Amino acid sequence: MKKYVILSIIITALILILLINPTSALGKRHFCLDKYETIYFSECNPAMDDYRCTQETCQLCVNEIKTDVYCPSNACNTACEDYDEPIPEEDLPEVRLRDPDNDTTIDSGEVEFKYRVINAINADNCSLILNDINVFTTETRIQSSNTIYYTPVNGSYNWRIDCTVVDSDRVIESETWHLTYGTLPDIIITLTSPADNSILESTTVQFEYGFSEPTDNCNLLINDNISSEDIPTDSSNIISKTLEKSSWSSTKIIIILPKIFIERI
Repeated sequence: MKKYVILSIIITALILILLINPTSALGKRHFCLDKYETIYFSECNPAMDDYRCTQETCQLCVNEIKTDVYCPSNACNTACEDYDEPIPEEDLPEVRLRDPDNDTTIDSGEVEFKYRVINAINADNCSLILNDINVFTTETRIQSSNTIYYTPVNGSYNWRIDCTVVDSDRVIESETWHLTYGTLPDIIITLTSPADNSILESTTVQFEYGFSEPTDNCNLLINDNISSEDIPTDSSNIISKTLEKSSWSSTKIIIILPKIFIERI
């Protein structure tokens, strides 16, 4: 029983040590600093002054208490490592989209995706993101005004620009705009049955039809009134309807496309 009590006390003491002295988890770092690089000891303790290297190079031993938060420490026994000074929040890059405008439609050709980067000196590279997929990453130095040239396939896109912060894995995203690229196809609809001016004895009619291009979202109209919505557009292309006895002046298949209505009588 005593052994379990002693073991419990030891475990509790170790937990308290870790809580009181979190440096034990991350440990000492020995940094080589270039001139004017700064370690912000004020993030360790607001009462401390930050350390700024005023020589060509400086060496400094610190305890990292959490990621990128350092406290002063005694001399280290390891060789110094390069120090990458974190960029203050106010100096991080900011990405602003310029062109094409939001909700633009472009019929064809290469698209010029234009954007501005505030604090561009702190941006390593930028990428064009279409529908959450990285389609192009710049290899040249980021300027305040930038353009990515890219030709997408026909479709509808949400696009943005992502920029990586220098010496970091952090990514800064722009807002997201919408772009429609390419023209919609001219789909030819053929009504094959019943034939024009047909006289049918049965009130159950099978309408057969075909398309020059694959499509969906089609409606059957009789006398300009929608009789059936979302009719089949697979290989069968047949729909049966029971109609009242009457004389029908027109039968149409209408395809519903964004901002375009294509109909065939």
